[in-house]
Amino acid sequence: MLTTAGLFDYRFTRRLRWRQDRTLSFVQRQLTKVWWILMGLGVLMSVATLFYGGGYMIFAAWIFLVGLALVIHGLFSEQPLEWYGASMMLASVLLLALRVDYQLTQWLAAALFGVGLPLLGLILRYQPQMRRLMALSALVGWGLLVCLMAEAGYQMTRGSFDPQAEPIRLADFAVDQVRGEQIVSLPVGSPVPLYLIWEGNLLQSSELEPIPLRLSQPLEILMRDGVPEGHYRIGGGEWREISYNFRVPRLTIQALIDKETGPRIDTSLRVEIGE
Repeated sequence: MLTTAGLFDYRFTRRLRWRQDRTLSFVQRQLTKVWWILMGLGVLMSVATLFYGGGYMIFAAWIFLVGLALVIHGLFSEQPLEWYGASMMLASVLLLALRVDYQLTQWLAAALFGVGLPLLGLILRYQPQMRRLMALSALVGWGLLVCLMAEAGYQMTRGSFDPQAEPIRLADFAVDQVRGEQIVSLPVGSPVPLYLIWEGNLLQSSELEPIPLRLSQPLEILMRDGVPEGHYRIGGGEWREISYNFRVPRLTIQALIDKETGPRIDTSLRVEIGE
């Protein structure tokens, strides 16, 4: 969307300058290069997450890059852009620091780029006539509107099920599996064996031996037709979707050759599931 908007803006700007018999100034040409460089960096990061992970950060990163571009643009053109760009950069940092839900960051980016930036252009049109207090109010109102639109979209697209339904025990679920939606409650200490399949060009697993794991907090899982639907909540907290809240912040693999047992691989894995 940003690439398409950029191409249309570039074409229409050149056409308008040509009709007015004017040329783009040196500063404008350099700012255009800055925009394309930062947008290219964003595309590179988006592609890199497909191979190296970290996809949950991508929307916050795009907001930061666009905010940085606005700050640089404001240094040589419209000064109010510096404040709007700085607020976007701060918002992107807070999104990551507070571990905001991935879907909410997605909606925030959509509201910001789809509505916030066009609205910003309208604000800048009347900015010279505004006093300082009015300009600050416009900035705050602009941010609130973007956040409200993102929250509205986030709430409308959340899973449609009854979160207040009475959960059932695992034993009851195993005995009487029914079609439809059910919430299964797993208490602290419930065994959750992990079956790990290792495939590669050098090593591969021959037999599946479970790794014994146990729950350290109570867990409720939404089941649909006897299969986990993807929504869960921990300790009676907020319902979340596993696809956007499963993170592996640390993975270390060390190969050793023990004198007694021979070669082995020591692996340390930390998995975080959003609460």
